[in-house]
Amino acid sequence: MPRRVFRRSMLLAPSLLLAAASPRQDPNPDATVEIEEVRIGLFVVSGSIGGGRLRFRGEVYRFSIDGIGVAGFGVSGIQAQGEVFNLRRVEDFAGHFDVDAAETARGPERTVRVRSLRNAKGVLMRLRDTRSGAILELAPSGVTVAFRS
Repeated sequence: MPRRVFRRSMLLAPSLLLAAASPRQDPNPDATVEIEEVRIGLFVVSGSIGGGRLRFRGEVYRFSIDGIGVAGFGVSGIQAQGEVFNLRRVEDFAGHFDVDAAETARGPERTVRVRSLRNAKGVLMRLRDTRSGAILELAPSGVTVAFRS
């Protein structure tokens, strides 16, 4: 009997870790974001291709984001998605976001990182990076979002 209980608890442990790493979710985000970038880094020279998409009130807005990096050298891809809260006007999304909180949970097959960022207008962006390869890194000073034309 104790062995069976131990096995079941070991099977449930990764699920509990992932649930613990996710802050309480507001069931009604105002918008969603997706970020897809390819970062190329060679010593002190680096660059990126890609950006993000904000889905707000049935429209899609493309943006660039500065202040995101990938740990390591070479070519790495970043994929993150999340929710946006306290967004009343699309214009309030652009600007500088400071890192509000960061949490990590490791499971047997993947690591989930949750980053909460807040701007001066009170907009909260909660990003999740669930890739197992590259590590999403945010600059200590935060990130800056700018809409693309």
